[in-house]
Amino acid sequence: MYAAQGSSSRFNVNKDNFNVTYPLWINESEVDDVELAINKYRHWRAEVIPRNHSTIEPINEYVSEWMNGVTFKFGLYNSEQGEAFLSICYEFSKSGVCTFTYMIDEQSVELLSDDLNKFKQNLFDFDS
Repeated sequence: MYAAQGSSSRFNVNKDNFNVTYPLWINESEVDDVELAINKYRHWRAEVIPRNHSTIEPINEYVSEWMNGVTFKFGLYNSEQGEAFLSICYEFSKSGVCTFTYMIDEQSVELLSDDLNKFKQNLFDFDS
C-alpha cells in the first residue's frame, strides 16, 4: 500500500487539501501499470510547453484482479492554479464512473516512483 498526500477533489486543488493521506493498493503484478502512468506523467511534465488539461486526460487503466475487479484509472490534470497532477480513480463498479478520485502532485509522484523501485528490489531479493 502506498499513501500519497493529495486532494480528492479536482475542482478544489489547493495546498490546504494536502493534509489528507489517500491509499493506493499496488500488487506486484500491477507495478508495471503504475510505472507506465508515472512515465506518461513525467513525459507530459517534460514537454517544453506542457498541454493544459482542464479535464482529466486518461493515460492508463487496469483492472485489479486481487482487489475484486476494481478498475484503477490514471490521468493528467492541471488545477486552476496551473499545478500538474496525476489523477487516480477507483472505479468499484462497471458503471464507468469513478467512485473515488484523488490527485497527487509531482513530489508525491516521485516518492511513489522511488517506493515502487524499492518494492521491486525487495521482490527481487526475496526471489533469490
